[in-house]
Amino acid sequence: MCTRSLKFKLVSVFLIFSFILFYSPNLLVSKTANSGSLIGFIYAEDGTTPVEGAAIRIKNVSSGKIFDSSRSDKAGIVKIEGIDTGLYAMGVVTPEGDFQSDNVLGVRVSENETAKVSISLKRYDKKMETAVKEMIKEQKRTRRALVGRVISYDAKTGMAEVLIVNGFLQREQDIEVKGDTTDFSQDVKVLVAEGTPIKTAFVGETVYLKVARVVKAGDLIYVKGRYLFPFIIGAAVVIAGTVAIAYKFIDLLEVEPEASPFK
Repeated sequence: MCTRSLKFKLVSVFLIFSFILFYSPNLLVSKTANSGSLIGFIYAEDGTTPVEGAAIRIKNVSSGKIFDSSRSDKAGIVKIEGIDTGLYAMGVVTPEGDFQSDNVLGVRVSENETAKVSISLKRYDKKMETAVKEMIKEQKRTRRALVGRVISYDAKTGMAEVLIVNGFLQREQDIEVKGDTTDFSQDVKVLVAEGTPIKTAFVGETVYLKVARVVKAGDLIYVKGRYLFPFIIGAAVVIAGTVAIAYKFIDLLEVEPEASPFK
């Protein structure tokens, strides 16, 4: 009789414990030690005029976890709760369209701490907007975008003459150079047109690119960067904050839906 009673009590305790776990699974999950908040200040291109109705979306490069902010108020302020320390791809969506940051956002927060970042939205001109869209379209199919073709190479200077055949080539981009016997990756450090250093070269232009290894005429140059949004009308530029910015293109994301991620 005692044994039967003991079994009944054990079964009852097990059922109660299972009920608690089913309806309150978070009771056994502790908070992330490095989880905090991010407050964003979104401004127009002048860096002082607040943008209302905008939102920040960031994606953790390592885990793929996505965080969405609230919509900005009249002061241009947004907030993201429960953000973890890490590197993030960042974009801003507004009623006029989406803006993508070329840089990786490094966020360092401890529990209950708040990081701050101020962002200025710079609309692309038509030429840049068209070039960006062309590259995104190509990257969706191949995970990289063909941007240029080597015309000639000067072994003394290490400079390659390159014709831009698609989109644009920009300093700090991560590129891949491929040919019959050529296969290497590098960052774009030196880009020259008509003897003058430039930041960006567009389709149809011929420029000189400092390359890390020997290249040959006919070698192809690909851009390996990824974007957070499937279509972009401008750049989201970090102008201040308690976060670290890594100025480098890296292979970040794949673009899947055709619509805005906020829809």
